[in-house]
Amino acid sequence: MGIFSRKRPTQQNAEGAAGEPQFGLYVTTDAGRPASLMVDLSVHARAPISALPCFFGLHLPYDVETENAFPTSAQFDELTERGRLALDVASATLEHHFVGNVTTNGKRTLCFYVPSPDSLTPFIDALSSQVGPAVAEGFGYAVYPDAEWRTYLDDLYPDAEQMKGVRRS
Repeated sequence: MGIFSRKRPTQQNAEGAAGEPQFGLYVTTDAGRPASLMVDLSVHARAPISALPCFFGLHLPYDVETENAFPTSAQFDELTERGRLALDVASATLEHHFVGNVTTNGKRTLCFYVPSPDSLTPFIDALSSQVGPAVAEGFGYAVYPDAEWRTYLDDLYPDAEQMKGVRRS
């Protein structure tokens, strides 16, 4: 099941963020197209975590998509490997809480909360070194203040209706 098919280590320590994540998968729509979301359900009760007031989304693009906006099987495997690598690099270089990912419309976005935009420099440098500059140039990202964790709580975490269809890993 995507980048969560193997047991993940605990998050890199930030007060209130430690613990074994419990991911749930659900499908919804984004701009009228299907989107699959894998979200850490366990952090909901502790959010927001004051030590991690910035949202960071790392976009991993895919060129080939099926009619339903999802990657092909081969592209899915490539995204899975790149996602695993990014999570491993984050665990080694970045104070963070990984809250999940969104796959739709030509990209998978890995979603994190981090202390500040400046805290990303070691992560970005290490990831670029691991994948090479040509691959790293294709990655996009978004980072913005979100001390209340509105992106996680309002956009990623499933609502009551979506929760009925959540598959837990």
